[in-house]
Parts: sequence; C-alpha cells; structure tokens
Amino acid sequence: MPPQFPARTLILVAVAGSAGLSVHVIAQQVFHLPYPATGLPPLLAALIALTRHAALCAISVILVLGLGERGGWTKLATLFFCTAAFYEELLRVPVMQGIVTGAWAFAFLPQAAIYAKTFVFSAMVLVTVALAERAGDRLRKCGTFAIGGVIATLFLFAFGEVRPALEQVLMQFADPPRAEDAIRSEAYGMLILMAAYATYILPSCAMYLYFRAFAETFRGGAVAVCLLYIALLSLARGTLLISLVSIGPDFLPVFQFAAQLFVATVLICVFFRSELPGLMQAPEARRPA
Repeated sequence: MPPQFPARTLILVAVAGSAGLSVHVIAQQVFHLPYPATGLPPLLAALIALTRHAALCAISVILVLGLGERGGWTKLATLFFCTAAFYEELLRVPVMQGIVTGAWAFAFLPQAAIYAKTFVFSAMVLVTVALAERAGDRLRKCGTFAIGGVIATLFLFAFGEVRPALEQVLMQFADPPRAEDAIRSEAYGMLILMAAYATYILPSCAMYLYFRAFAETFRGGAVAVCLLYIALLSLARGTLLISLVSIGPDFLPVFQFAAQLFVATVLICVFFRSELPGLMQAPEARRPA
C-alpha cells in the first residue's frame, strides 16, 4: 500500500467522495429532508452499537494486515488517520461546527477526547494483530483476534458512556456558540458547501485506504471483495442497520447517509477495480491458451 496519494488517485478519490456527499446535499438542499430524529430503544441502540464496533474492529484489523511489513509507527498512524477520518472526527465535524456556529474553540476542544480514544483503540488493534501474527496455529490466531476484538469493543462501549462527561469538561474552557452567530441549515451558502466538500476528502481517503487493504488481504473474486468491503464499511458507520430499523416515516432522513456512503464506496470500487485481486493477474496469465 503506497504511503502517499498520486495526483490521479487523489482526484478519483475526491470525485467518489464528492458524488457520495452530493446525495446528502441534494437531500438537504433540494428535497429538504430533515436530519434524522435521534433516539432508538436502548436494547436496539446497544445492538447497533455492538455491530458498529465489531465491524470497526474487523476493518481495522484488515487495514493493518493490508499494510504488510510496514513499520509499527506507520501502521499506528495510518490506523489512527483512517479511524478518525472515516467517522469524520479528524477535522470534518469540528471544522463544519466551527463554520456554522462561529465558536471554533468550542468545536475543537472536545476533539481531544476523540483523538485520545482513537489512539488507544488503534494501539489495541495493532497489539492484537502483532500477537495474532506470533500465534503458532490458526486456532490461536482466531482466538487472539476474538479476544482483542472483545477488549477493543468493550473499550469503545466504555468510552461512549464517559464521552459526554469528558466533552462537557473540555467545553468549559471555551465560549459556547452565540445564537446570533449560528447559521441555520436552510441558509447554507456556497462557502459552507465548498467547505463541506473540501473536508469530505479525508473520509474519502480513509475509504480508499480501507479498499486497498481489502484488495491486499483477500484473494477471492473482485465482486466478492467489493461486496464485503461495502457491507463492512456500511456496518461500521451504522448507516445500513439504522436505515433498516427506520423503515417508515423516518426512513428517508436516515437513508440519505446510508446512500451517501454507498455511492462513495461503490465508486471507489469502480475507479480502482484494477487493484482488486480478481483483476491483479499478469497480462500473460489472462491470455487464452
């Protein structure tokens, strides 16, 4: 996996991400879909969170395995970047909150807790993979991955419980947003839309790096790898399951985010299909006998 993005790759990644984000923008600006209502039954919310955390652990392990023999710090940095960027917590969320509220410190200070959580989670995954690679047989490897995944998942659950308190402590050191500085969503202008598209490049880059890891790790058919990649990323974001349990009046407000991720990941598969295992044979191997 290359440590940098060639210009062509970056352009295609940006196009895929922009196309996905456009689903959300059109839903908001053209069809005036509201943001989805928050709140699910506690048991259902816990089950969806469990699925999200398990899927995140899976794609994180795949990412580390896809990095091959690269150094530990490179793997840690890549995993930290992808985890934070994929959930839009690296820069996108605080930047957009700062733009629409004018309260930049209030938007960025809580990120310290997010960055700490992401770093600890990334270190857990890295240790798990390192221990699994030293295991003597397949059973021990699977057991190591399972134990590491359970520990990482419990950590994510625990952080979810203490996150609101941590953010409240951090936000005390910044002035809260003022009502007169806030920009309502229906008044979003071109500047905000440009910022939205620019900041979505980072999540798109994370999706691409995950795709490269899937292509490096799995040797099945190209279609199977693409379907696994799209499904696991959708589960990790939670958009797929939340859409399914929201069938009814709230379906479209939720589904716009599922469709956004789906369009971006499908286009990444299409643009970079030559990197998939089913298409990585040498030209001589593809010639008929």
